[in-house]
Amino acid sequence: MATSEPLSANLDNAELLMHNRIEIRKVSLDTVTAALVTFPVGSSWVEDSQPFRGTHSCPLPHVGYMIEGAMGVRMDDGSVTVFEQGDVFLLPPGHDAWPEHDAPCTFVEFSQGSDYYDDIVAAYEPRVIG
Repeated sequence: MATSEPLSANLDNAELLMHNRIEIRKVSLDTVTAALVTFPVGSSWVEDSQPFRGTHSCPLPHVGYMIEGAMGVRMDDGSVTVFEQGDVFLLPPGHDAWPEHDAPCTFVEFSQGSDYYDDIVAAYEPRVIG
Protein backbone atom coordinates (compact mmCIF):
# COMPACT_ATOMS: atom_id res chain seq x y z
CA MET A 1 0.00 0.00 0.00
CA ALA A 2 1.31 3.43 -0.90
CA THR A 3 1.96 5.89 1.90
CA SER A 4 -0.27 8.91 2.47
CA GLU A 5 2.62 10.99 3.85
CA PRO A 6 5.27 12.87 1.83
CA LEU A 7 8.60 11.04 1.79
CA SER A 8 12.12 12.14 0.92
CA ALA A 9 15.64 10.74 0.96
CA ASN A 10 19.05 12.04 -0.07
CA LEU A 11 20.85 10.01 -2.74
CA ASP A 12 24.15 11.72 -1.91
CA ASN A 13 24.03 10.08 1.53
CA ALA A 14 22.90 6.63 0.32
CA GLU A 15 25.17 3.61 0.59
CA LEU A 16 27.58 3.34 -2.36
CA LEU A 17 27.51 0.04 -4.23
CA MET A 18 30.19 -0.70 -6.82
CA HIS A 19 29.43 -2.99 -9.71
CA ASN A 20 32.92 -3.30 -11.09
CA ARG A 21 33.45 0.33 -12.17
CA ILE A 22 29.79 1.40 -12.17
CA GLU A 23 28.65 3.27 -9.03
CA ILE A 24 25.08 2.92 -7.73
CA ARG A 25 23.48 4.75 -4.80
CA LYS A 26 19.82 3.93 -4.18
CA VAL A 27 17.01 4.90 -1.85
CA SER A 28 13.49 3.56 -1.51
CA LEU A 29 10.44 5.71 -0.94
CA ASP A 30 7.59 3.32 -0.18
CA THR A 31 7.13 1.41 -3.48
CA VAL A 32 9.42 3.63 -5.61
CA THR A 33 13.18 3.26 -5.82
CA ALA A 34 15.48 6.03 -7.04
CA ALA A 35 19.05 5.18 -7.99
CA LEU A 36 21.93 7.54 -8.73
CA VAL A 37 24.09 5.74 -11.30
CA THR A 38 27.53 6.85 -12.51
CA PHE A 39 29.41 5.26 -15.40
CA PRO A 40 33.06 6.40 -15.19
CA VAL A 41 35.17 6.85 -18.31
CA GLY A 42 35.99 3.47 -19.84
CA SER A 43 33.07 1.60 -18.28
CA SER A 44 30.18 -0.03 -20.12
CA TRP A 45 27.34 -2.43 -19.44
CA VAL A 46 29.03 -5.10 -21.60
CA GLU A 47 32.38 -4.90 -19.80
CA ASP A 48 31.12 -4.31 -16.25
CA SER A 49 27.82 -6.20 -16.10
CA GLN A 50 27.58 -8.77 -18.87
CA PRO A 51 30.02 -11.26 -17.28
CA PHE A 52 27.84 -11.42 -14.16
CA ARG A 53 24.43 -11.19 -15.78
CA GLY A 54 25.17 -13.83 -18.41
CA THR A 55 23.04 -12.19 -21.10
CA HIS A 56 24.08 -10.68 -24.43
CA SER A 57 22.72 -7.27 -23.42
CA CYS A 58 20.96 -5.62 -20.49
CA PRO A 59 17.59 -7.33 -19.98
CA LEU A 60 16.10 -4.49 -17.89
CA PRO A 61 14.13 -1.38 -18.85
CA HIS A 62 15.24 1.99 -17.48
CA VAL A 63 13.44 5.29 -16.89
CA GLY A 64 15.81 8.07 -15.94
CA TYR A 65 17.06 11.64 -16.06
CA MET A 66 20.60 12.50 -17.21
CA ILE A 67 22.24 14.75 -14.62
CA GLU A 68 25.74 14.98 -16.03
CA GLY A 69 27.57 13.99 -19.17
CA ALA A 70 26.20 11.86 -21.98
CA MET A 71 25.42 8.16 -22.28
CA GLY A 72 25.71 6.22 -25.52
CA VAL A 73 23.34 3.29 -25.98
CA ARG A 74 23.41 0.51 -28.59
CA MET A 75 20.25 -1.53 -28.94
CA ASP A 76 20.32 -5.19 -29.96
CA ASP A 77 19.17 -4.15 -33.46
CA GLY A 78 22.39 -2.09 -33.83
CA SER A 79 20.78 1.35 -33.54
CA VAL A 80 22.69 3.88 -31.43
CA THR A 81 21.27 6.73 -29.35
CA VAL A 82 23.01 9.28 -27.14
CA PHE A 83 21.26 10.71 -24.08
CA GLU A 84 22.63 14.11 -23.08
CA GLN A 85 22.55 16.08 -19.83
CA GLY A 86 18.96 17.17 -19.16
CA ASP A 87 17.36 14.34 -21.14
CA VAL A 88 14.61 12.22 -19.65
CA PHE A 89 14.81 8.73 -21.13
CA LEU A 90 12.93 5.47 -21.44
CA LEU A 91 15.33 2.71 -22.41
CA PRO A 92 13.84 -0.69 -23.28
CA PRO A 93 15.56 -4.00 -22.52
CA GLY A 94 18.23 -5.21 -24.95
CA HIS A 95 21.02 -2.64 -24.86
CA ASP A 96 24.61 -1.79 -24.00
CA ALA A 97 25.48 1.60 -22.46
CA TRP A 98 28.65 3.63 -21.89
CA PRO A 99 29.73 7.21 -21.13
CA GLU A 100 30.38 9.46 -24.14
CA HIS A 101 32.95 12.21 -24.83
CA ASP A 102 35.70 10.83 -22.55
CA ALA A 103 33.75 12.01 -19.50
CA PRO A 104 31.72 10.16 -16.87
CA CYS A 105 27.94 10.20 -17.06
CA THR A 106 25.49 10.28 -14.16
CA PHE A 107 21.75 9.74 -14.19
CA VAL A 108 18.92 9.18 -11.73
CA GLU A 109 16.80 6.15 -12.48
CA PHE A 110 13.33 5.45 -11.12
CA SER A 111 11.60 2.09 -10.70
CA GLN A 112 8.44 0.90 -9.02
CA GLY A 113 7.33 -2.51 -7.84
CA SER A 114 9.97 -5.21 -7.89
CA ASP A 115 13.30 -3.49 -7.44
CA TYR A 116 15.64 -4.77 -10.12
CA TYR A 117 18.58 -3.13 -8.40
CA ASP A 118 18.06 -5.63 -5.56
CA ASP A 119 18.37 -8.40 -8.16
CA ILE A 120 21.50 -6.77 -9.58
CA VAL A 121 23.03 -6.41 -6.13
CA ALA A 122 22.31 -10.05 -5.32
CA ALA A 123 23.57 -11.34 -8.66
CA TYR A 124 26.74 -9.26 -8.89
CA GLU A 125 27.90 -9.24 -5.29
CA PRO A 126 28.99 -5.59 -5.47
CA ARG A 127 31.49 -4.07 -3.10
CA VAL A 128 30.03 -1.72 -0.51
CA ILE A 129 32.24 1.34 -0.06
CA GLY A 130 32.44 3.27 3.19
